This record gives sequence, structure tokens and C-alpha cells, in this order.
Amino acid sequence: VITKFVEQLASELTFHGKLPDFARISLMQEEFSGGAHERVTYSDGVANSVVQVFSLDLAQDFSILGIGETPFSVSGAFLAPYYGEVYAANGMLIIASNGWGYNSENGISEDYTYILAMALSGPSSTPHSVGTVKGYFLNKNSIDVVGNVLRIATTIQNRWRWLMPEPLIPIDGDGTDGNGTLSRPAVMPEPVQDEPSTENYIIMLQMPGVDGTDPGTMQELSRLQLGKINEVFTAVRFFDNIAYAVTFERTDPFYVLDLNDPSNPEILAEYNITGFSSYLHSMNTDNSLILAIGEEADGDGMPIGLQITVFDVLDPRNPVAVQRHLIENDPDTYSSTDGAWQFKAVRYEKTSQRLIIPVNINNWNDPTSNFNGFIAYYVSATLIEESCRIEHDAGYDVFIDPIFVDPDSNETAVENETLVGPADTIDVAPSDCVYCASLQPRSMIFNGNVMTSSGHFIRSTDLNTCEQAWKLDIAEGESNCCGAWF
Repeated sequence: VITKFVEQLASELTFHGKLPDFARISLMQEEFSGGAHERVTYSDGVANSVVQVFSLDLAQDFSILGIGETPFSVSGAFLAPYYGEVYAANGMLIIASNGWGYNSENGISEDYTYILAMALSGPSSTPHSVGTVKGYFLNKNSIDVVGNVLRIATTIQNRWRWLMPEPLIPIDGDGTDGNGTLSRPAVMPEPVQDEPSTENYIIMLQMPGVDGTDPGTMQELSRLQLGKINEVFTAVRFFDNIAYAVTFERTDPFYVLDLNDPSNPEILAEYNITGFSSYLHSMNTDNSLILAIGEEADGDGMPIGLQITVFDVLDPRNPVAVQRHLIENDPDTYSSTDGAWQFKAVRYEKTSQRLIIPVNINNWNDPTSNFNGFIAYYVSATLIEESCRIEHDAGYDVFIDPIFVDPDSNETAVENETLVGPADTIDVAPSDCVYCASLQPRSMIFNGNVMTSSGHFIRSTDLNTCEQAWKLDIAEGESNCCGAWF
């Protein structure tokens, strides 16, 4: 069985006749729980996913390659968690994944982050080292590498205590006759979550060597705790020897951190304001002016609306929010931006001081005030001012398959697969489907015009006049669709 499994695995992992150079399986856990119930619940094994890195030398002469030959070098490793983020550093790829870890002394499972470093050398990569820290990380901005020190921000929030199952009880007799006496199965215990005791840490890990030598395990150098009880990280940004972090429950402590000494990181300042930030972006060369995108919140921590903030950290021990702009504060309106989690959706041009972000605004009582598209701002230490709104049509168009019935008029669409209109403007019957190809929200500036993409539309807009230069519908003439979920 093992031989067949290995042969099948090798066959599925082979690419153009090459089997990747795989690191040996690392459990990335100090221990497993004593019973099977935790593993059954979380399904966490030692190889739930596979990561592969394909490398090639773009300077090589591809014309000399024979038929079937590939210029790729392939390496990989098995990972315990199912999903990971990739962070690229000089000479190193970091793959970090959120998972679980178990402590047999207190029977508690906690959030863990599992880290795999791949050393890069020319057109090849090699599994280099692994590390494990408590807590989950937000995104790739929570990771940074300087020299041979990896810095990561994690939050320990979920702790589950597992109660042991009750012993088996014989149904018939005393269970000692060995003649097939039936027993009642043990009762599966329910997990019990401990009282909230959230902890946030900036953790420094010593890597074995960034040149690919001396592979092994990352060792913790130090850790710095941030935040108050029940607060969690909402944004982190590292800039060499300084870092900024935001934690939130009801207010937003904006932290300034000194990471110059990896063995002794220091909190330089904790600046408390309402609301919270989800994305932090440097506005100048010395990283002392920070653009923050997030949400304003009331005194109870309830979000009010999308907000842009500028922090002046010229004095790192006395940061100040010099500009704050609330996009909307209507209690009947909800506003959001994909830039809060898709950071490439945010465009800040330092020379012109232009900020362009995707914005979605929905009013439950007045749909005519809804907005879906991009907003351009002038943003500096002295000003936040809206300059242009670029509206984008709905990202999904509804097609009828096979008929469409308006529940109000009982009228039937005239023909199969008729394009009716944007999904947010019509009623959709259960048999309908939608055109599902969708562009992620992005913006690029060319010669004073901003090109924006979202859904299946691309637009070019003059940033000075806000007039449309051209518009492209990449789904024009298409009627291919997939099942509607609404």
C-alpha cells in the first residue's frame, strides 16, 4: 500500500518529467493530542497541502531547448495547514500558514502559525528552515525579514480546552468473557472555549542563514506584547528598524515600535483614537508620514463609516493624527473598500499626492445614493480632499436561463439567455445565472489619466476633469454564465 501511494504521489507531483526536490515532512508541532477527537474535528494532519516553487533563468537561451525540455527548476514541501501567504524577501521566500497547536499539559488547542522558508539561489529554490509561533497572522504585511531575522505579528485569540471522553461501558455482562460482549461507544466531548484572553505579539525569529546554508529550525529571539484585553491586530507595517501596528476593540491604539535591537524590541508610543485602521502605507521616504485606511467607530467600537487618516510620526514618541476624513457617517449607509484586504487595490502616488481607492457605498433607504467604483483624493499632511469619483457598473450581469419571470408583473423574458442587466438592478429567479468573470479592483496612472478595472469593466478617466476617456466591457457579447447564488 505504501509503495503504491508513493508511486501515485510521485506521478501527480511530476512536472514535465521532473519530480520536485522535496523537503522531508516536518510536523511543525511539538506534540499531538492524546485522543483522536481533536484531529477528527480539525482534520489537521502533517500534509494537508503541497507548496511548489517553479524557478527559471530568464537570461538563458530558450532556443536551444529540445522538444519536451523545460527550463524550470522545481522544489517544494508538504504543509500541515490548508492555506498560506507568500512573502518575498531578499534571497528568501516565506510561506506562512495559520493552523492549530496542542498543549498536553493543559489540554488546550490554540491558534498557531507555521512558517516555511525557501532559500533562493539563482534560478533555483531550496526548502531551508521552518518555524512555529503561537497565534494567527493577518496577512503578508504581518511578516518581514531583515538580514537573518524574521519578524511576525500574531494574535492569540482562540483557545479550546478538550474534555476527555467517558470510558466504555459494557452493554452485556462485565465485559471480561471475551465472547463479543458489546460496549457503548465513548461520548465525544464538546470543546470548551476558555474565557477571552487575547494576546498580540511582535515576535523575532532567528533564521539559520539567509544564504541557504545551515538549514534547520528558526529560534525565537524575543517578543513584544501589544494591545489591551480583547484587542486584536487590525493592521501592521514593518519598515526596517521601525514598525507601526494597530490593535482594536473599542478604540484604536496606534503603536510605534523600535525594532533596531531584535533581542529587545521597544514600544516607542501608543496613540489612542477612535476607529481602527486596516491598511498602513508610507507617504514619504523616511516612513514618518503614514496613510491609514480603515473605519471610524463610536465609543462602543461599532463602525460608523469608511475613514482615511494621516499620522505624523516625525517624532516617533509622539505620533499625531494630523488629518482624518470620514467618507460617510449616515447610520442608514454602509461603506467599505476592497483596499482594506486587497492592498494592491490602493494606489498612492507620492509626487502628485493622489490617493485612489475602490469604494462601495450602500444606503438601505435611498438606493439612488449608492456608489460602486473608485474615489480619488488629494492626501497630504495638511489636506484630505476628494477630487474625483469614477463610477463602475455592477461586476456581474444577469443572463436568463431558460426564462425569467418578474414576480410583480408575471411577464416572461422574450428569449433564452437574454441579457437583462446588472445583478443589483433586477429580480433574479432561482434558475438564473450570472456572467462570473471578474477583474479585481485596480488602478494605474498614465500621463494624467487613471485606468481603473473592476468587475468586467475597464475605464480611463482624466484625473483633472474627471471626464471619461474610454471604457471597455470585456464581457461584451458574452452569454457564458455560472449559477446564481442569490
